[in-house]
Amino acid sequence: MATPHLYAPITGNPPDGSTPAAHQIPQVPTKSGPMEFIMAHQQMVAAAVVVVFVLMYMMNQKPKKMAAAGGVCKADEDCASGACAVGNARAAHSNKTCCQSPNTARHLFRNYCADLPVGAACRNNDMCASGKCHGNWFGITTGKCK
Repeated sequence: MATPHLYAPITGNPPDGSTPAAHQIPQVPTKSGPMEFIMAHQQMVAAAVVVVFVLMYMMNQKPKKMAAAGGVCKADEDCASGACAVGNARAAHSNKTCCQSPNTARHLFRNYCADLPVGAACRNNDMCASGKCHGNWFGITTGKCK
């Protein structure tokens, strides 16, 4: 004899009281393709696009041309030698040039090219390749590298 049901039978269950079928969730058909992927992963795709554009920009940049010794400069990064300073003691203080070597000498709050050859105008011994600045009166006047 069948047992009486207290509740109305669930759709899909057999009315005779036997084991009910598992409740099934209807499947929504899904589409797959590039646009569905993009829409599902918008932030990741946007980040990848930005990275690609940055890389393309960086690859198209031309390297900065460095000035040779004696060339006009404003900073050390402008020179192939890595040193931008006043060329010698007779040069105008506002005229900076690329030095022959990466060495500079400081005198009265200004950087001067160091390793200057014999006969170049100097203010102190550090400016000369020989280490001797003759006739500079302890940096008060301009001397010559000996």
